[in-house]
Amino acid sequence: MKRFIRTGTPGAGKTSIVRHPQERGFDVVDEAATAVITRKQAEGDAEPWTRADFIEQVVELRHRRQTRPTTRDVSVQVYDRSRICTHALGSYLGRPVPEALSTEIDRIIHEQSYRLFGYDLVEVPPGEVAERAAPIAASMARLSR
Repeated sequence: MKRFIRTGTPGAGKTSIVRHPQERGFDVVDEAATAVITRKQAEGDAEPWTRADFIEQVVELRHRRQTRPTTRDVSVQVYDRSRICTHALGSYLGRPVPEALSTEIDRIIHEQSYRLFGYDLVEVPPGEVAERAAPIAASMARLSR
């Protein structure tokens, strides 16, 4: 799967820009920090970013959005912000990096290392064994032609 990330300063228009590919049928993973803030403020917490678990909540929501099931074959995802943005936000707020976020960033570095040495990676979705094995089999068939 190819992934594209829109990033920039608050108010720069990232969310507006990311709607264009969404209107053309691309899968969009919406920014999570603003959603967490909006939800918490609606629940009466005026400054949720001051809570110790704020970054964990952002990481968890972004992960749920990123891995949600889709009703169509998705070969491209467009992100309104990314894990790296969440890391930067946590650093700015003086929060430690949550283990889940650290694991995700480590995975990015791991994937980049394999690609650097010429490997193609196959995305394996969660599910039953047959569902998980299908993309690997398809990739092997394609490469053996």
